[in-house]
Amino acid sequence: MEEQTEKKNNWPNIILAIIATVVIIVLGYFYYYYSIKEPPGVVQNDLPIQEVIPPKEEVPEVQPTNVVKFIVPDDLVDVTVKSGECSLASVAQPYRQDAFKCKVANVLYDPCFATENKEEVFCDINPLNSDPFLIKLTKPLPVIKAKEANENWAWFIELRDGTYCGPYTGTKPSLKDKVIHYGCKSDTKGEYIALIGELVKGEVWTTEKAFLVKDGLNWSIKSSEVMEIQTVWQ
Repeated sequence: MEEQTEKKNNWPNIILAIIATVVIIVLGYFYYYYSIKEPPGVVQNDLPIQEVIPPKEEVPEVQPTNVVKFIVPDDLVDVTVKSGECSLASVAQPYRQDAFKCKVANVLYDPCFATENKEEVFCDINPLNSDPFLIKLTKPLPVIKAKEANENWAWFIELRDGTYCGPYTGTKPSLKDKVIHYGCKSDTKGEYIALIGELVKGEVWTTEKAFLVKDGLNWSIKSSEVMEIQTVWQ
């Protein structure tokens, strides 16, 4: 009788042991499940890791030299008219057979260009500071013989730094081993700027810009640099 009573008293302990075992199993399962699962908000990425390549430096865009084939404007109604005559010796010859050196009173203008009206020529000496005018001719234009033009020549030039230049019409500075074809505008008193040698033609035209000094009758190069050309007028 006592043995049966003792067995009855052990049932609560057995039940508690079973419950504890189940709880341990459940807790173990949850621990295992959450220990291998990605935390909330994290997206698993099975793609291979790629090497990060820095962006290439942008190469400045090349600005080609602007080549202007000068054309006399169609509308000349409001252009000032002067009276004068023209000769053959233009800075634009022989590259332009329609170009002339002209004279109004005792002032020379070069180049001036023939128009459809054979009794007038159009003068626009500096295209960057345009103040064009017409010359009504007192004499007929001379006849020009056609000659082959050099492609790397221009009657007006603008460099990248804003300097502008034109061919020498008179005596050129004399250097022993350098040929000077163009003189340039300088805003500094006593400073002389010239372009040495031929213009180098390409997508971007270049030239040798030189600063000259004069000692008596002789010229020498103080300094020079290769300069890109912004625009050429032909």
